[in-house]
Amino acid sequence: MEKVCEESFVRYSSGGLSKKRGKGVVIVWFSNDLRVLDNEALFRAWVSSEVILPVYCVDPSLFGTTHYFGLPKTGGTVVQL
Repeated sequence: MEKVCEESFVRYSSGGLSKKRGKGVVIVWFSNDLRVLDNEALFRAWVSSEVILPVYCVDPSLFGTTHYFGLPKTGGTVVQL
């Protein structure tokens, strides 16, 4: 993780491609991957626009229970077996 952070810092702070040169608003649709440090689509949007509108739609099925065992899929609940 530390390596990814360092590479991202170099990429965003160095010259060349990382210089902002766009105008307007870009919508970035996040599906299942919410990573921001090494997200190529987010980086391209940042370079090519003035404003980024991030969009993420929460899937209610992620908060249900598993089919076979009825265990919660997400949340702070600790299940002891």
